[in-house]
Amino acid sequence: SFLFNAFRPCMQCDLIHAHWSFTGFVALLLKPFHHRPVVVTLHGADVRKMPRFINRYVFRNADAVISAHRDLLDLARKMVPDARYHEIRNMIDYDALEKKSSLGHIRKEFGLQKKKLITFVHPVRSKPAQGPSDRA
Repeated sequence: SFLFNAFRPCMQCDLIHAHWSFTGFVALLLKPFHHRPVVVTLHGADVRKMPRFINRYVFRNADAVISAHRDLLDLARKMVPDARYHEIRNMIDYDALEKKSSLGHIRKEFGLQKKKLITFVHPVRSKPAQGPSDRA
């Protein structure tokens, strides 16, 4: 299962970076064997939906708990106030995105003055995304 399949890679690395609290839980269960630092990145559903005993165990025992979202870290702090939390924001200029006046030219060009405007930012890829079967 996942626990047994995670054992060998854990023994061959210098640090374990687990995404989601559940994978952090597995990495921490194996820590007595691999003796590697465990960093856990929170993404949302793990903090909100995972059983609290798993999250509390992870937050207390991880070498670092990181998230790009302050609200997730605030939820985590409510469960375990004194863990090693770090906010590492995504590389987005949040101030530029919050300026409502910057959408005026878009409203005018498309005649949307009285309509609600929803924008979506998507990364531009220079080549199509690859799946596991596309890799050499």
